[in-house]
Amino acid sequence: GVEIDDTTNPFADGLFEVINKGTGMEQMRHHTVEIAMYNLISFMWELETGKPYEMAIKHNIFSGFGEGSRESIIEEIDGKSNVIFDVS
Repeated sequence: GVEIDDTTNPFADGLFEVINKGTGMEQMRHHTVEIAMYNLISFMWELETGKPYEMAIKHNIFSGFGEGSRESIIEEIDGKSNVIFDVS
């Protein structure tokens, strides 16, 4: 099965939300790849910053990347700034 081990993010449970309940057309709001991406982002974010990753907007997996975090996304190599992951 698919699971997440993030209990600190209040929006994480929304990744398993079922929409159209009781209509015969029930479906999961987020698919397995989105949940896997969330898990990977959470793991890498905490490894890099030492803090748990938190979505800022419900159902928006990438919403935790904000202006305050861009410094950790830009890497200094030989005195030049090289964008290694562009979130804009």
